[in-house]
Amino acid sequence: KIIDHTPGDLTATVQAGITISTLQESLGKHGQFLAIDPPLANRATLGGTLAVGTSGPFKWQYGSLRDTVIGMKIINASGILTKSGGQVVKNVSGYDMSRLHIGGLGTLGIIAEASLKLTPLPMREATLISDFTSLSSCFNTALEIFKSSLMPLAITVTNSEANSKMRSIESLGPWTLLVRLGGRPLTLQRTLSDIRNMIHNNDFSQETIIDSDSSTSVWKSLSDFGWDKRTQPTLGIRVNVLPSTIPSLIKSFLRLYGKNRMPPAIVAHPAHGTILVSWFTNDHGETDDTIDNLIEKAKTLASQSGGNIVVENVPISTKSRIDVWGNIDRPQSVVQGLKTQYDPNGLLNPGRFVSDS
Repeated sequence: KIIDHTPGDLTATVQAGITISTLQESLGKHGQFLAIDPPLANRATLGGTLAVGTSGPFKWQYGSLRDTVIGMKIINASGILTKSGGQVVKNVSGYDMSRLHIGGLGTLGIIAEASLKLTPLPMREATLISDFTSLSSCFNTALEIFKSSLMPLAITVTNSEANSKMRSIESLGPWTLLVRLGGRPLTLQRTLSDIRNMIHNNDFSQETIIDSDSSTSVWKSLSDFGWDKRTQPTLGIRVNVLPSTIPSLIKSFLRLYGKNRMPPAIVAHPAHGTILVSWFTNDHGETDDTIDNLIEKAKTLASQSGGNIVVENVPISTKSRIDVWGNIDRPQSVVQGLKTQYDPNGLLNPGRFVSDS
């Protein structure tokens, strides 16, 4: 449940077991929301979402999950309840220990309660969906918007394979650019006009503007991609790189695997350098060797681009043989030291810690 909500201060303290959708519905009655859009909001709890640490398309505008938490209560491996931070945004005393547990998969402590920084809901929203005939023109437009003075809520690029899985995006081209906008009516109108001018200067085939009611389902599909039953792939990886390297990296993926029987579905968030690459089993089936080969080549490509990958979906038979975390050689001693300090007996979520895989 929500323990405390102070609308005037844009803060709330919430128990970890509340679902994200229930929390957002309650905050929405006061014209506010928690500025995150994680997967499966109807099922995901706040504590689980923070422990997994996966951000959605909103990350570009509002930051990561760590930017929304101002305090936590944690149960440590000894069963002792510890507290960090507070219930006010300008709390600067002590270390920000909450950040250790966001993305920690419950391996350093159990999240029991969180104090959150809230955001006013945009007065109006709209989504601009544009189809492009080529990868280059689509990403050039996305990066042009990213580098401009405009501040959309989200910038996402998908390909036709991803669109066919989600079904909520009606697209006729091989590449689709989705831009989510919010603000006052006149501001929204001006931003839409500026972005449309950028799109028209590139090789686009068609564009559609949808209102907030219709766009909600579109962005929910994008947040859920790779997590719900319809879009959960045989192999799914998350690639983190600099925004400028995304187009060339995707081209490399498509060149390497263009003749493979599992064409990849692409969902990319250029503004914060994230690419979701997913392969789906088809009628021919795929061997463990094929999947291992895809993972190793993906790691090499990401490393050559100065980034890294996390394997988010993979068959159990493969997972037992690979390192799902990619290259973490340099910070390995640091994270292992944290585990030793906070959970010396390895009681918390055994097998999930980065060095346990």
